[in-house]
Amino acid sequence: MVDLNQKELTALFSKLGARDPESWAASQIDEGMPQLARFLFLRQAWRAVVDESDPQWIDAAISQAEAGPNEPYAGVGHALRALRRRGATNEELTDLVRGMQAELLFQLCYLLEDPGELEPEASDIGWAFVQVNDEGEVLATVDGLHESVLETDPTGREMRPRGVGSFQCSECGKVHTELPRYFMRKLPETREGDVIEAQEDSKSMCSTETQCFVRCEIEVPLTDLAGEVLGFIRWVEVRRGDYERLLAFRKDEDTEAPFSGWIAGTLANPVDGVRESFGTAVKFEIKKGDPTPYVRWVEPGSTLAQRIAEGATPAFWHGVCGREHTG
Repeated sequence: MVDLNQKELTALFSKLGARDPESWAASQIDEGMPQLARFLFLRQAWRAVVDESDPQWIDAAISQAEAGPNEPYAGVGHALRALRRRGATNEELTDLVRGMQAELLFQLCYLLEDPGELEPEASDIGWAFVQVNDEGEVLATVDGLHESVLETDPTGREMRPRGVGSFQCSECGKVHTELPRYFMRKLPETREGDVIEAQEDSKSMCSTETQCFVRCEIEVPLTDLAGEVLGFIRWVEVRRGDYERLLAFRKDEDTEAPFSGWIAGTLANPVDGVRESFGTAVKFEIKKGDPTPYVRWVEPGSTLAQRIAEGATPAFWHGVCGREHTG
């Protein structure tokens, strides 16, 4: 495939149906991830999941079971017919089956990357999902697919129940159903808002001659969606000693012991909608296989700590989307 610039790649993602083509393209260009291959695989996989707006699959499954009552999968049709007789609606049956199919898709995507616990005799067996060219030559390893299963749900609800996640915004009066929930800054900044042109040393790690940064995620709970959060991907400036210790760990983390202790630092980007959040002291936890650590401690009494405690209202969420889009 011919190399595309970010504008061309964004246009291609949009044509292929990505809801946030700019972010997909930026990640491929800036981070070197094969996002086009990841998106296409997940788009095709979701097409094998039943469409919540088309219940014809139910009648088809029942008809197939009636035509071949002892054939493989006939039990699905028999069960659907029995549930219908007991009053189950097409919507309820679709939500049940669709949810289980989506969960299986997630588990399979995870399995493509991690075989899990194997017997000692097979512990050296592994596999990988890769992108290839027309000649079958490997171009890139396609990993982390499970992380994007929900965001590629064709409904845009990330497998939440129908009607959940929509609200009438007090900011603009419109009803929103598909606002983004994750917001990323590509590079660290100065307090004045100037971008710091740092060199990438590892995924989610960059540095200059005098400063070191690690990209982390800050979670702010949504007040109207229990258990759901807004995720702010921001850079944290850390001490060079901690940075070099983490860099060494990342280079061979599969064989290293778990990283001990949290790393302390200060935010090198503001969190939109949270005044005076730049420079807030935070601590984050390092886990194997997760290049973007989660912030686990925020300076008590800070405006960011207050926002996390209060949560993100629909109006706050809308405001963040507007600032990210225009900024």
